[in-house]
Amino acid sequence: MKDQDILAVLSELPGHVIAKVQRILYVLRGTVTAENGPVEITFTDGLTVLMDAAPDGEALTVKSSAWTDYFAEPTSTENREFVERSGKWTAFDVSEQLPYSLLVTEEVGEVISVRTLDNRVKGATIKTAHCAIHIEIEADEVSVDVI
Repeated sequence: MKDQDILAVLSELPGHVIAKVQRILYVLRGTVTAENGPVEITFTDGLTVLMDAAPDGEALTVKSSAWTDYFAEPTSTENREFVERSGKWTAFDVSEQLPYSLLVTEEVGEVISVRTLDNRVKGATIKTAHCAIHIEIEADEVSVDVI
């Protein structure tokens, strides 16, 4: 995804009210094995943005769509066996958990992009009147903090 496309999606967020926050985390045999992973924010008007690491592991990618679980049931026996053996990414609604609950019902006021030394977009801070969510790509991992 090109930086101008990322910036275009991010520039649409001010004025939108956050309705739901989901984290996509890796689960192996029923245990969440990592705290880092993509974040999905849904707004009260139905707009959804998914923020994840780009294939290069350094840049941010932003999609105006919900995360897709390619291993959701019903699935094939082969896929089920793979998930049992290797795990899979799973979406968790964290809207009612602190600190994410601080974002829900807040209107986005400002979005600030975070850049690499070579000026590529590697993250974003989405600010509301009372808090902010900071998403940044660090060595192929999606770090998310609510501040």
